Amino acid sequence: MSALVNRSREEGAEIRPFIGLEVFEDLLAETHLIASTLYGEVEIVAGGSGQLNGLSVDKVGYRLKLGIGSNEIATLCQNFGLKEEQIDLVVIVRDQKSSTLHEAEILKVLNGSGLSSEVILVARDDPRSRLLTNRYTGFEFEAFLILNSDVSARPLKPRRKGTILAQTTFAVNILDKKSGLKPYPLTAQVREDNELPNGVWLWVEEQSESLLEAVSLKDSFRIYVDEEILILLNRLTGPARSFALQTIIAPAFAQIVRSISAELSLPLNIDFKFDGNGSAVLKLLYKKFQKVKASINHEEFIELLRNKPSHAVAYSLAQTTGPAGSKSDIKRWINDLIGENDVPAP
Repeated sequence: MSALVNRSREEGAEIRPFIGLEVFEDLLAETHLIASTLYGEVEIVAGGSGQLNGLSVDKVGYRLKLGIGSNEIATLCQNFGLKEEQIDLVVIVRDQKSSTLHEAEILKVLNGSGLSSEVILVARDDPRSRLLTNRYTGFEFEAFLILNSDVSARPLKPRRKGTILAQTTFAVNILDKKSGLKPYPLTAQVREDNELPNGVWLWVEEQSESLLEAVSLKDSFRIYVDEEILILLNRLTGPARSFALQTIIAPAFAQIVRSISAELSLPLNIDFKFDGNGSAVLKLLYKKFQKVKASINHEEFIELLRNKPSHAVAYSLAQTTGPAGSKSDIKRWINDLIGENDVPAP
């Protein structure tokens, strides 16, 4: 008698309930979210994220740029066997995972017959809900194409009202008002992409080939913090939140200073000059160094970064959170946390 052998089933390809939905998926994959701010426009690709200044988030306008016009949309639907009026574009805005609250609201429902190359979601200065004014953890748009009515049954084609034909997301992150740095969740996918073990809770990813040439902070680097830590951080308020934020920003700044010091030490940058313009990273650091030593000039600043990175790290950590000076801030936070005045604070 032959022995029974258990073998795992391998399909080799994902089995999907419908066929032909690629036309709708491709439409949303090419869609961009345009955020119209006081300082210009921020364009976010499908499945991607962008950053906005928290000071003006309550006045930002949002629109979807579909990339094709109404005629092409009608043809796309007809080729699939639908009329354009049988589909709806639905846009939802929701809190991000790191938020304490997890609310969602339907922002827009637009019939396919009214779709065009651009769809206004929220106009500039329009009133908006709490979700779209979240200056702390940001928010996320989710766009769907759905069937808005039952249709005649066809093999391997959707026919039920409410069936999702395609969907995509656009994440909006908010720049920190004080330091210009906003931590992102260090998710399992980010760990896998960067070969980071589970024990790592902080990751600073350089976004630019040259920190000396990056024109904006978002083009320079991105700070990732363990997802669970970030969720806990966003539940804190007052001195506890400020102190916890300091423990994240401090090591991140240390790594950034070390990276730019190493770049300045390269032979090709031996004659590099800083005049107060250009690199967003250098401008950020120079302002912080000035608060520690008001008399420092551009040449001394670059010399400190290039030849005394340990001193440069110390300077950068002396001013990381508040305009009054983080040394006194930390003393005050500790006093508030312990409920006593054991730590002298001015």
